[in-house]
Amino acid sequence: MNVILNLRMTPRCFLFLLILLVLRPALGQSDLDLRIQKMSLREKVGQLFMVGFPQDHLDPTLTNFIKTQKPGGFILFRRNLKDSKHIRDFTSEIDKIARVHGAIPLLAVDQEGGSVTRVPLFPSLPSALSVGLAAREDLARDLGEESGRLLKWHGFNINLAPVLDLSDPKSESFIGSRSFGSDPILGGKIGRAYAEGLRDAGVIPTGKHFPGLGGTRIDLHVEAAGFQSTMDEFKSRDLKPFELFAKMGPFSALMVSQMSYPFLDPSGMPAPFSRPILQTLLRQEMGFEGLVITDDLQMKGSAVAFPARDAALQSLKAGADIVMITWSMKDQTRAMRRVEEAVTKGEWSLSELEDRLRRVLRHKALLVDQSTPFVPPALAKSPTGLPATKRLEKIDLEILDAKLLPYRRMVDLQDKKVGKVCVLTSEPHFIRSYKDAYRAPMRPLLLTNRSSSPRFISSLKSCPLLIFTVNGKRTARVLQLFEEDLRRKTVIVNFGPAGLIPEDPLWRLRLEIGHPHLHTGHRMAEITKALMAGRRVASSQDPQNKKPQP
Repeated sequence: MNVILNLRMTPRCFLFLLILLVLRPALGQSDLDLRIQKMSLREKVGQLFMVGFPQDHLDPTLTNFIKTQKPGGFILFRRNLKDSKHIRDFTSEIDKIARVHGAIPLLAVDQEGGSVTRVPLFPSLPSALSVGLAAREDLARDLGEESGRLLKWHGFNINLAPVLDLSDPKSESFIGSRSFGSDPILGGKIGRAYAEGLRDAGVIPTGKHFPGLGGTRIDLHVEAAGFQSTMDEFKSRDLKPFELFAKMGPFSALMVSQMSYPFLDPSGMPAPFSRPILQTLLRQEMGFEGLVITDDLQMKGSAVAFPARDAALQSLKAGADIVMITWSMKDQTRAMRRVEEAVTKGEWSLSELEDRLRRVLRHKALLVDQSTPFVPPALAKSPTGLPATKRLEKIDLEILDAKLLPYRRMVDLQDKKVGKVCVLTSEPHFIRSYKDAYRAPMRPLLLTNRSSSPRFISSLKSCPLLIFTVNGKRTARVLQLFEEDLRRKTVIVNFGPAGLIPEDPLWRLRLEIGHPHLHTGHRMAEITKALMAGRRVASSQDPQNKKPQP
Protein backbone atom coordinates (compact mmCIF):
# COMPACT_ATOMS: atom_id res chain seq x y z
CA MET A 1 0.00 0.00 0.00
CA ASN A 2 2.95 2.37 -0.47
CA VAL A 3 1.10 4.02 -3.33
CA ILE A 4 -1.55 5.10 -0.83
CA LEU A 5 0.77 6.16 1.96
CA ASN A 6 2.74 8.45 -0.33
CA LEU A 7 -0.24 10.36 -1.73
CA ARG A 8 -1.30 13.74 -0.34
CA MET A 9 -4.70 13.44 1.31
CA THR A 10 -6.48 16.02 -0.81
CA PRO A 11 -10.13 15.34 -1.79
CA ARG A 12 -9.10 14.06 -5.21
CA CYS A 13 -6.49 11.75 -3.68
CA PHE A 14 -9.03 10.51 -1.15
CA LEU A 15 -11.24 9.51 -4.08
CA PHE A 16 -8.25 7.75 -5.68
CA LEU A 17 -7.61 5.94 -2.37
CA LEU A 18 -11.23 4.83 -2.14
CA ILE A 19 -11.18 3.41 -5.68
CA LEU A 20 -7.94 1.55 -4.99
CA LEU A 21 -9.46 -0.04 -1.90
CA VAL A 22 -12.58 -1.09 -3.79
CA LEU A 23 -10.68 -2.46 -6.78
CA ARG A 24 -7.67 -3.85 -4.90
CA PRO A 25 -8.62 -7.49 -5.61
CA ALA A 26 -7.98 -6.78 -9.29
CA LEU A 27 -4.35 -6.05 -8.39
CA GLY A 28 -3.86 -9.23 -6.38
CA GLN A 29 -0.63 -11.17 -6.83
CA SER A 30 -2.35 -14.44 -7.76
CA ASP A 31 -4.53 -12.76 -10.41
CA LEU A 32 -1.50 -11.00 -11.85
CA ASP A 33 0.54 -14.21 -11.98
CA LEU A 34 -2.34 -16.04 -13.64
CA ARG A 35 -2.58 -13.35 -16.28
CA ILE A 36 1.16 -13.53 -16.94
CA GLN A 37 0.98 -17.32 -17.32
CA LYS A 38 -1.64 -16.93 -20.05
CA MET A 39 0.50 -14.52 -22.07
CA SER A 40 2.67 -15.74 -24.92
CA LEU A 41 6.40 -14.96 -24.88
CA ARG A 42 5.88 -12.41 -27.65
CA GLU A 43 3.19 -10.64 -25.64
CA LYS A 44 5.43 -10.60 -22.56
CA VAL A 45 8.37 -9.15 -24.47
CA GLY A 46 6.18 -6.58 -26.25
CA GLN A 47 5.04 -5.14 -22.92
CA LEU A 48 8.63 -4.15 -22.17
CA PHE A 49 8.98 -1.96 -25.26
CA MET A 50 7.98 1.65 -25.93
CA VAL A 51 8.11 2.44 -29.64
CA GLY A 52 7.94 5.52 -31.82
CA PHE A 53 6.97 5.66 -35.49
CA PRO A 54 6.83 8.22 -38.33
CA GLN A 55 3.09 7.94 -39.13
CA ASP A 56 0.46 10.49 -38.12
CA HIS A 57 -2.38 8.01 -38.70
CA LEU A 58 -3.04 4.31 -38.26
CA ASP A 59 -2.02 3.08 -41.72
CA PRO A 60 -1.73 -0.63 -42.70
CA THR A 61 2.01 -0.70 -41.89
CA LEU A 62 1.57 0.60 -38.35
CA THR A 63 -1.55 -1.51 -37.79
CA ASN A 64 0.25 -4.68 -38.86
CA PHE A 65 3.26 -3.83 -36.69
CA ILE A 66 1.09 -3.44 -33.59
CA LYS A 67 -0.79 -6.66 -34.32
CA THR A 68 2.29 -8.78 -34.96
CA GLN A 69 4.88 -7.32 -32.55
CA LYS A 70 2.43 -6.38 -29.74
CA PRO A 71 4.35 -3.43 -28.22
CA GLY A 72 3.07 -2.30 -24.82
CA GLY A 73 4.00 1.37 -25.06
CA PHE A 74 3.99 4.14 -27.64
CA ILE A 75 5.65 7.55 -27.68
CA LEU A 76 4.24 10.28 -29.90
CA PHE A 77 6.21 13.30 -31.12
CA ARG A 78 5.25 16.46 -32.99
CA ARG A 79 5.74 14.52 -36.22
CA ASN A 80 2.77 12.35 -35.21
CA LEU A 81 0.44 15.08 -33.97
CA LYS A 82 -1.75 17.63 -35.72
CA ASP A 83 -4.67 19.46 -34.11
CA SER A 84 -6.46 18.56 -30.90
CA LYS A 85 -9.17 16.44 -32.54
CA HIS A 86 -6.55 14.52 -34.52
CA ILE A 87 -4.54 13.80 -31.36
CA ARG A 88 -7.59 12.48 -29.49
CA ASP A 89 -8.71 10.33 -32.43
CA PHE A 90 -5.20 8.96 -33.06
CA THR A 91 -4.47 8.02 -29.43
CA SER A 92 -7.91 6.41 -29.19
CA GLU A 93 -7.27 4.29 -32.31
CA ILE A 94 -3.87 3.15 -31.01
CA ASP A 95 -5.39 2.33 -27.62
CA LYS A 96 -8.16 0.21 -29.13
CA ILE A 97 -5.99 -1.89 -31.41
CA ALA A 98 -3.27 -2.36 -28.76
CA ARG A 99 -5.79 -3.48 -26.13
CA VAL A 100 -7.08 -6.20 -28.46
CA HIS A 101 -3.60 -7.65 -28.78
CA GLY A 102 -2.36 -7.16 -25.23
CA ALA A 103 -2.76 -5.05 -22.07
CA ILE A 104 -3.69 -1.39 -21.92
CA PRO A 105 -0.93 0.52 -23.75
CA LEU A 106 1.21 3.24 -22.24
CA LEU A 107 0.67 6.33 -24.42
CA ALA A 108 3.58 8.67 -23.74
CA VAL A 109 4.55 12.18 -24.76
CA ASP A 110 7.29 14.69 -23.86
CA GLN A 111 5.19 17.51 -22.41
CA GLU A 112 7.78 19.36 -20.34
CA GLY A 113 6.65 22.90 -21.14
CA GLY A 114 8.64 25.67 -22.81
CA SER A 115 10.48 24.51 -25.92
CA VAL A 116 9.58 20.84 -25.33
CA THR A 117 5.80 20.92 -25.69
CA ARG A 118 4.28 18.32 -28.01
CA VAL A 119 0.59 19.03 -27.41
CA PRO A 120 -0.06 22.74 -28.08
CA LEU A 121 -2.18 24.43 -25.39
CA PHE A 122 -3.31 27.96 -24.58
CA PRO A 123 -1.57 29.64 -22.94
CA SER A 124 1.67 27.91 -23.86
CA LEU A 125 3.06 25.89 -20.97
CA PRO A 126 5.85 27.67 -19.06
CA SER A 127 9.31 26.17 -19.15
CA ALA A 128 10.72 24.33 -16.15
CA LEU A 129 13.16 27.22 -15.66
CA SER A 130 10.22 29.62 -15.43
CA VAL A 131 8.47 27.44 -12.84
CA GLY A 132 11.71 27.10 -10.88
CA LEU A 133 12.21 30.87 -10.82
CA ALA A 134 8.76 31.24 -9.25
CA ALA A 135 9.93 28.94 -6.40
CA ARG A 136 6.36 27.99 -5.44
CA GLU A 137 5.62 24.27 -4.89
CA ASP A 138 1.87 24.90 -4.84
CA LEU A 139 1.95 26.48 -8.29
CA ALA A 140 4.16 23.68 -9.65
CA ARG A 141 1.69 21.11 -8.30
CA ASP A 142 -1.31 22.94 -9.78
CA LEU A 143 0.45 23.25 -13.15
CA GLY A 144 1.27 19.53 -13.14
CA GLU A 145 -2.32 18.61 -12.39
CA GLU A 146 -3.89 20.86 -15.03
CA SER A 147 -1.30 19.79 -17.62
CA GLY A 148 -2.03 16.16 -16.71
CA ARG A 149 -5.79 16.64 -17.06
CA LEU A 150 -5.31 18.12 -20.52
CA LEU A 151 -2.93 15.32 -21.50
CA LYS A 152 -5.39 12.71 -20.32
CA TRP A 153 -8.17 14.43 -22.26
CA HIS A 154 -5.97 14.00 -25.34
CA GLY A 155 -5.51 10.27 -24.60
CA PHE A 156 -2.08 10.17 -22.92
CA ASN A 157 -1.48 8.34 -19.65
CA ILE A 158 2.25 8.90 -19.07
CA ASN A 159 4.21 12.14 -19.37
CA LEU A 160 7.98 12.00 -19.90
CA ALA A 161 8.48 14.89 -17.47
CA PRO A 162 9.62 16.50 -15.22
CA VAL A 163 13.29 17.07 -15.99
CA LEU A 164 15.15 16.71 -12.67
CA ASP A 165 18.62 17.49 -14.01
CA LEU A 166 20.29 20.51 -12.45
CA SER A 167 21.38 23.27 -14.79
CA ASP A 168 22.86 26.67 -14.04
CA PRO A 169 20.76 29.20 -16.02
CA LYS A 170 23.95 31.22 -16.59
CA SER A 171 25.71 28.34 -18.34
CA GLU A 172 25.21 26.99 -21.84
CA SER A 173 24.16 23.47 -20.85
CA PHE A 174 22.34 21.08 -23.16
CA ILE A 175 19.32 21.07 -20.83
CA GLY A 176 19.05 24.85 -20.49
CA SER A 177 15.55 26.08 -19.64
CA ARG A 178 14.24 22.50 -19.40
CA SER A 179 15.66 22.35 -15.86
CA PHE A 180 14.06 23.87 -12.74
CA GLY A 181 17.44 25.42 -11.91
CA SER A 182 20.74 24.72 -10.19
CA ASP A 183 19.57 24.39 -6.56
CA PRO A 184 19.33 20.64 -5.75
CA ILE A 185 16.85 21.07 -2.89
CA LEU A 186 14.57 23.67 -4.48
CA GLY A 187 14.75 21.95 -7.88
CA GLY A 188 13.91 18.62 -6.26
CA LYS A 189 10.92 20.04 -4.37
CA ILE A 190 9.52 21.87 -7.40
CA GLY A 191 10.00 18.80 -9.62
CA ARG A 192 8.40 16.51 -7.03
CA ALA A 193 5.42 18.88 -6.65
CA TYR A 194 4.92 19.01 -10.43
CA ALA A 195 5.06 15.20 -10.56
CA GLU A 196 2.48 14.92 -7.78
CA GLY A 197 0.16 17.14 -9.82
CA LEU A 198 0.49 14.87 -12.83
CA ARG A 199 -0.23 11.85 -10.67
CA ASP A 200 -3.28 13.53 -9.15
CA ALA A 201 -4.62 13.83 -12.70
CA GLY A 202 -4.08 10.10 -13.34
CA VAL A 203 -0.95 10.51 -15.51
CA ILE A 204 2.29 8.71 -14.64
CA PRO A 205 5.09 11.28 -14.09
CA THR A 206 8.54 10.41 -15.40
CA GLY A 207 11.56 12.09 -13.82
CA LYS A 208 14.56 12.37 -16.10
CA HIS A 209 17.44 11.88 -16.81
CA PHE A 210 18.50 9.58 -13.95
CA PRO A 211 20.95 9.80 -12.26
CA GLY A 212 21.57 13.31 -13.62
CA LEU A 213 23.29 14.99 -16.57
CA GLY A 214 25.37 17.39 -14.50
CA GLY A 215 24.79 20.44 -16.70
CA THR A 216 26.57 18.86 -19.67
CA ARG A 217 26.82 20.86 -22.90
CA ILE A 218 26.86 17.68 -24.98
CA ASP A 219 23.75 16.60 -26.89
CA LEU A 220 23.60 12.89 -26.09
CA HIS A 221 21.43 12.27 -29.15
CA VAL A 222 24.51 12.73 -31.32
CA GLU A 223 27.51 12.27 -29.01
CA ALA A 224 28.50 10.01 -26.12
CA ALA A 225 29.67 11.48 -22.81
CA GLY A 226 30.76 10.60 -19.31
CA PHE A 227 29.76 12.40 -16.11
CA GLN A 228 32.62 14.54 -14.83
CA SER A 229 32.39 14.65 -11.04
CA THR A 230 33.36 12.94 -7.81
CA MET A 231 31.08 10.63 -5.84
CA ASP A 232 30.70 13.17 -3.01
CA GLU A 233 29.84 16.06 -5.37
CA PHE A 234 27.41 13.87 -7.28
CA LYS A 235 25.53 12.64 -4.21
CA SER A 236 25.35 16.05 -2.55
CA ARG A 237 24.10 17.74 -5.69
CA ASP A 238 22.90 16.03 -8.88
CA LEU A 239 21.39 12.96 -7.22
CA LYS A 240 19.33 14.96 -4.67
CA PRO A 241 16.28 15.71 -6.87
CA PHE A 242 16.07 12.05 -7.91
CA GLU A 243 16.25 10.87 -4.30
CA LEU A 244 13.25 13.05 -3.46
CA PHE A 245 11.35 11.85 -6.53
CA ALA A 246 12.14 8.19 -5.75
CA LYS A 247 10.22 8.44 -2.47
CA MET A 248 6.94 8.91 -4.36
CA GLY A 249 6.45 5.15 -4.51
CA PRO A 250 4.63 3.34 -7.34
CA PHE A 251 2.72 5.09 -10.12
CA SER A 252 5.86 6.93 -11.12
CA ALA A 253 8.73 6.38 -13.53
CA LEU A 254 12.32 7.42 -14.04
CA MET A 255 13.98 7.77 -17.43
CA VAL A 256 17.65 6.75 -17.53
CA SER A 257 20.27 9.04 -19.06
CA GLN A 258 22.70 7.86 -21.74
CA MET A 259 25.80 8.99 -19.85
CA SER A 260 28.40 6.81 -18.18
CA TYR A 261 29.30 7.32 -14.51
CA PRO A 262 32.72 5.77 -13.77
CA PHE A 263 32.49 6.53 -10.02
CA LEU A 264 29.24 4.50 -9.89
CA ASP A 265 30.21 1.79 -12.36
CA PRO A 266 33.97 1.38 -13.02
CA SER A 267 33.18 -0.62 -16.17
CA GLY A 268 32.27 2.66 -17.87
CA MET A 269 28.99 1.28 -19.19
CA PRO A 270 26.34 3.94 -19.97
CA ALA A 271 23.60 4.02 -17.33
CA PRO A 272 20.99 2.03 -19.34
CA PHE A 273 23.32 -1.00 -19.27
CA SER A 274 24.67 -0.67 -15.72
CA ARG A 275 23.42 -3.00 -12.97
CA PRO A 276 25.31 -1.03 -10.30
CA ILE A 277 23.29 2.06 -11.30
CA LEU A 278 19.87 0.52 -12.00
CA GLN A 279 19.89 -2.24 -9.40
CA THR A 280 22.31 -1.30 -6.61
CA LEU A 281 21.83 2.48 -6.53
CA LEU A 282 18.25 2.92 -7.73
CA ARG A 283 16.43 -0.16 -6.47
CA GLN A 284 18.42 -1.14 -3.37
CA GLU A 285 19.87 2.09 -1.97
CA MET A 286 17.13 4.52 -3.09
CA GLY A 287 14.25 2.04 -2.79
CA PHE A 288 12.57 3.16 -6.02
CA GLU A 289 9.34 1.24 -6.73
CA GLY A 290 8.28 2.85 -9.99
CA LEU A 291 9.07 2.04 -13.62
CA VAL A 292 12.58 2.36 -15.05
CA ILE A 293 12.44 3.53 -18.68
CA THR A 294 15.41 4.03 -20.98
CA ASP A 295 15.88 7.05 -23.17
CA ASP A 296 15.88 6.25 -26.88
CA LEU A 297 18.33 3.38 -27.43
CA GLN A 298 19.02 4.67 -30.94
CA MET A 299 20.82 7.68 -29.44
CA LYS A 300 24.59 7.90 -29.72
CA GLY A 301 25.13 7.27 -26.00
CA SER A 302 23.72 3.76 -26.39
CA ALA A 303 25.04 3.04 -29.87
CA VAL A 304 28.66 3.29 -28.72
CA ALA A 305 28.03 0.46 -26.24
CA PHE A 306 25.80 -1.95 -28.18
CA PRO A 307 24.26 -2.21 -31.65
CA ALA A 308 20.51 -1.54 -31.79
CA ARG A 309 19.72 -5.26 -31.99
CA ASP A 310 21.42 -5.99 -28.63
CA ALA A 311 20.89 -2.74 -26.73
CA ALA A 312 17.35 -3.54 -25.56
CA LEU A 313 18.31 -6.96 -24.19
CA GLN A 314 21.36 -5.62 -22.37
CA SER A 315 19.34 -2.81 -20.79
CA LEU A 316 16.58 -5.17 -19.64
CA LYS A 317 19.18 -7.49 -18.14
CA ALA A 318 20.72 -4.52 -16.30
CA GLY A 319 17.40 -3.62 -14.68
CA ALA A 320 15.27 -1.50 -17.03
CA ASP A 321 11.53 -2.25 -17.10
CA ILE A 322 10.77 -0.58 -20.44
CA VAL A 323 13.17 0.07 -23.31
CA MET A 324 12.51 2.82 -25.82
CA ILE A 325 13.27 2.72 -29.55
CA THR A 326 11.66 5.64 -31.34
CA TRP A 327 12.12 5.35 -35.06
CA SER A 328 12.92 2.23 -37.10
CA MET A 329 10.31 -0.55 -37.09
CA LYS A 330 13.01 -2.81 -38.47
CA ASP A 331 15.28 -2.12 -35.49
CA GLN A 332 12.34 -2.44 -33.09
CA THR A 333 11.40 -5.84 -34.51
CA ARG A 334 14.99 -7.08 -34.41
CA ALA A 335 15.36 -5.96 -30.80
CA MET A 336 12.16 -7.74 -29.75
CA ARG A 337 13.18 -10.95 -31.51
CA ARG A 338 16.60 -10.74 -29.86
CA VAL A 339 14.99 -10.64 -26.40
CA GLU A 340 12.74 -13.61 -27.30
CA GLU A 341 15.76 -15.53 -28.52
CA ALA A 342 17.70 -14.78 -25.35
CA VAL A 343 14.89 -16.13 -23.16
CA THR A 344 14.36 -19.21 -25.32
CA LYS A 345 18.07 -20.08 -25.26
CA GLY A 346 18.49 -19.39 -21.55
CA GLU A 347 20.67 -16.30 -22.09
CA TRP A 348 18.20 -14.28 -20.01
CA SER A 349 15.94 -15.91 -17.46
CA LEU A 350 12.18 -15.97 -17.87
CA SER A 351 11.81 -15.13 -14.18
CA GLU A 352 13.68 -11.83 -14.64
CA LEU A 353 11.56 -10.98 -17.68
CA GLU A 354 8.40 -11.66 -15.69
CA ASP A 355 9.72 -9.55 -12.81
CA ARG A 356 9.92 -6.56 -15.20
CA LEU A 357 6.55 -7.46 -16.70
CA ARG A 358 4.87 -7.70 -13.30
CA ARG A 359 5.94 -4.16 -12.42
CA VAL A 360 4.69 -2.83 -15.76
CA LEU A 361 1.31 -4.53 -15.44
CA ARG A 362 0.87 -3.27 -11.87
CA HIS A 363 1.26 0.29 -13.09
CA LYS A 364 -1.13 -0.35 -15.94
CA ALA A 365 -3.70 -1.71 -13.49
CA LEU A 366 -3.49 1.59 -11.61
CA LEU A 367 -4.09 3.43 -14.88
CA VAL A 368 -7.32 1.49 -15.31
CA ASP A 369 -8.35 2.35 -11.76
CA GLN A 370 -7.60 6.03 -12.22
CA SER A 371 -9.73 6.32 -15.35
CA THR A 372 -12.84 6.42 -13.16
CA PRO A 373 -12.31 9.61 -11.10
CA PHE A 374 -11.03 11.67 -14.03
CA VAL A 375 -13.06 14.81 -14.63
CA PRO A 376 -12.49 16.33 -18.09
CA PRO A 377 -11.04 19.85 -17.93
CA ALA A 378 -13.48 22.72 -18.46
CA LEU A 379 -12.22 23.85 -21.85
CA ALA A 380 -12.50 27.51 -22.78
CA LYS A 381 -12.32 29.22 -26.15
CA SER A 382 -8.92 30.60 -27.08
CA PRO A 383 -8.13 33.10 -29.87
CA THR A 384 -5.71 30.58 -31.35
CA GLY A 385 -8.20 27.71 -31.45
CA LEU A 386 -5.98 25.65 -29.13
CA PRO A 387 -7.40 23.82 -26.10
CA ALA A 388 -7.49 26.22 -23.16
CA THR A 389 -8.70 26.30 -19.58
CA LYS A 390 -9.26 29.31 -17.35
CA ARG A 391 -7.39 27.49 -14.60
CA LEU A 392 -4.30 27.05 -16.79
CA GLU A 393 -4.32 30.78 -17.58
CA LYS A 394 -4.70 31.62 -13.88
CA ILE A 395 -1.78 29.34 -12.93
CA ASP A 396 0.36 30.86 -15.69
CA LEU A 397 -0.37 34.37 -14.39
CA GLU A 398 0.39 33.39 -10.79
CA ILE A 399 3.74 31.90 -11.84
CA LEU A 400 4.55 35.13 -13.67
CA ASP A 401 3.55 37.28 -10.69
CA ALA A 402 5.61 35.18 -8.29
CA LYS A 403 8.70 35.96 -10.39
CA LEU A 404 7.89 39.65 -10.81
CA LEU A 405 7.39 40.23 -7.10
CA PRO A 406 11.07 41.10 -6.37
CA TYR A 407 11.14 43.51 -9.32
CA ARG A 408 7.90 45.21 -8.27
CA ARG A 409 9.40 45.84 -4.85
CA MET A 410 12.62 47.33 -6.21
CA VAL A 411 10.96 49.79 -8.59
CA ASP A 412 11.48 52.98 -6.61
CA LEU A 413 13.54 54.89 -9.14
CA GLN A 414 12.58 58.56 -9.26
CA ASP A 415 12.09 59.07 -12.99
CA LYS A 416 10.24 62.02 -14.40
CA LYS A 417 7.54 61.50 -16.98
CA VAL A 418 9.04 60.97 -20.43
CA GLY A 419 7.80 60.57 -23.98
CA LYS A 420 6.93 57.47 -25.99
CA VAL A 421 8.24 54.23 -24.57
CA CYS A 422 9.76 51.89 -27.17
CA VAL A 423 8.89 48.18 -26.98
CA LEU A 424 11.17 45.91 -29.00
CA THR A 425 10.19 42.24 -29.15
CA SER A 426 9.72 39.25 -31.43
CA GLU A 427 6.47 38.34 -29.64
CA PRO A 428 3.39 40.04 -31.19
CA HIS A 429 1.22 38.98 -28.23
CA PHE A 430 3.63 40.80 -25.89
CA ILE A 431 2.97 44.06 -27.74
CA ARG A 432 -0.81 43.50 -27.72
CA SER A 433 -0.79 42.77 -24.00
CA TYR A 434 1.46 45.76 -23.31
CA LYS A 435 -0.75 48.14 -25.31
CA ASP A 436 -3.91 47.00 -23.55
CA ALA A 437 -2.44 47.83 -20.15
CA TYR A 438 -0.25 50.84 -20.93
CA ARG A 439 -2.94 53.01 -22.59
CA ALA A 440 -0.47 55.79 -23.44
CA PRO A 441 1.67 56.68 -26.46
CA MET A 442 4.26 54.01 -27.20
CA ARG A 443 6.40 52.86 -30.10
CA PRO A 444 6.02 49.12 -30.81
CA LEU A 445 8.86 47.50 -32.75
CA LEU A 446 9.00 43.88 -33.93
CA LEU A 447 12.44 42.31 -34.13
CA THR A 448 13.40 41.29 -37.67
CA ASN A 449 16.58 40.34 -39.53
CA ARG A 450 17.19 44.07 -40.05
CA SER A 451 17.17 44.79 -36.30
CA SER A 452 20.95 44.33 -36.17
CA SER A 453 21.68 47.05 -38.71
CA PRO A 454 23.57 50.15 -37.50
CA ARG A 455 20.80 52.37 -38.85
CA PHE A 456 18.13 50.58 -36.79
CA ILE A 457 20.22 50.57 -33.61
CA SER A 458 20.89 54.28 -34.07
CA SER A 459 17.15 54.96 -34.37
CA LEU A 460 16.61 53.54 -30.87
CA LYS A 461 18.63 56.37 -29.30
CA SER A 462 15.54 58.59 -29.46
CA CYS A 463 13.68 56.21 -27.10
CA PRO A 464 13.48 57.63 -23.56
CA LEU A 465 12.94 54.08 -22.23
CA LEU A 466 13.33 50.80 -24.15
CA ILE A 467 11.60 47.54 -23.19
CA PHE A 468 13.53 44.73 -24.91
CA THR A 469 12.50 41.05 -24.75
CA VAL A 470 15.05 38.29 -25.29
CA ASN A 471 13.86 34.92 -26.66
CA GLY A 472 17.09 33.28 -27.70
CA LYS A 473 20.64 33.76 -28.94
CA ARG A 474 19.61 35.74 -32.03
CA THR A 475 17.72 38.39 -30.09
CA ALA A 476 20.39 38.45 -27.38
CA ARG A 477 23.04 39.26 -30.01
CA VAL A 478 21.23 42.52 -30.80
CA LEU A 479 21.93 43.70 -27.24
CA GLN A 480 25.67 43.40 -27.86
CA LEU A 481 25.36 46.24 -30.38
CA PHE A 482 23.97 48.68 -27.79
CA GLU A 483 26.33 51.43 -26.72
CA GLU A 484 26.56 52.73 -23.15
CA ASP A 485 23.91 55.46 -23.44
CA LEU A 486 21.37 53.03 -24.89
CA ARG A 487 22.08 50.37 -22.28
CA ARG A 488 21.34 52.80 -19.48
CA LYS A 489 17.73 53.19 -20.63
CA THR A 490 17.05 49.57 -21.62
CA VAL A 491 14.84 47.28 -19.54
CA ILE A 492 15.60 43.65 -20.48
CA VAL A 493 12.87 41.03 -20.15
CA ASN A 494 14.60 37.67 -20.55
CA PHE A 495 12.42 34.73 -21.60
CA GLY A 496 15.37 32.33 -21.72
CA PRO A 497 18.30 31.26 -19.50
CA ALA A 498 20.29 34.02 -17.81
CA GLY A 499 23.39 32.98 -19.73
CA LEU A 500 21.98 34.48 -22.91
CA ILE A 501 22.82 37.98 -21.65
CA PRO A 502 26.32 39.01 -20.50
CA GLU A 503 26.51 40.60 -17.06
CA ASP A 504 26.54 44.39 -17.28
CA PRO A 505 25.64 46.85 -14.50
CA LEU A 506 24.60 49.48 -17.04
CA TRP A 507 21.25 47.92 -17.94
CA ARG A 508 18.34 50.03 -16.61
CA LEU A 509 16.65 46.91 -15.25
CA ARG A 510 16.96 43.20 -16.01
CA LEU A 511 14.09 40.81 -15.38
CA GLU A 512 14.57 37.03 -15.51
CA ILE A 513 11.19 35.54 -16.53
CA GLY A 514 12.19 32.28 -18.23
CA HIS A 515 9.15 32.10 -20.53
CA PRO A 516 6.99 34.42 -22.68
CA HIS A 517 3.93 34.20 -20.43
CA LEU A 518 0.61 35.28 -21.85
CA HIS A 519 0.32 38.37 -19.63
CA THR A 520 3.97 39.45 -19.43
CA GLY A 521 3.24 42.49 -21.60
CA HIS A 522 0.48 43.60 -19.22
CA ARG A 523 2.67 43.28 -16.15
CA MET A 524 5.60 45.02 -17.86
CA ALA A 525 3.33 47.94 -18.71
CA GLU A 526 2.58 48.29 -14.99
CA ILE A 527 6.29 48.25 -14.14
CA THR A 528 6.97 50.78 -16.92
CA LYS A 529 4.40 53.18 -15.52
CA ALA A 530 5.99 52.80 -12.09
CA LEU A 531 9.46 53.49 -13.52
CA MET A 532 8.17 56.65 -15.15
CA ALA A 533 6.12 57.83 -12.17
CA GLY A 534 8.70 56.98 -9.50
CA ARG A 535 6.44 54.68 -7.48
CA ARG A 536 6.31 51.01 -6.54
CA VAL A 537 3.71 48.85 -8.27
CA ALA A 538 1.22 47.31 -5.81
CA SER A 539 2.15 43.64 -5.61
CA SER A 540 -0.50 41.02 -6.31
CA GLN A 541 1.17 38.98 -3.56
CA ASP A 542 0.57 41.65 -0.88
CA PRO A 543 -2.46 40.56 1.19
CA GLN A 544 -3.70 44.12 1.55
CA ASN A 545 -3.98 44.60 -2.21
CA LYS A 546 -6.45 43.03 -4.56
CA LYS A 547 -4.94 41.07 -7.39
CA PRO A 548 -4.75 43.21 -10.58
CA GLN A 549 -6.65 41.69 -13.47
CA PRO A 550 -5.08 41.28 -16.90
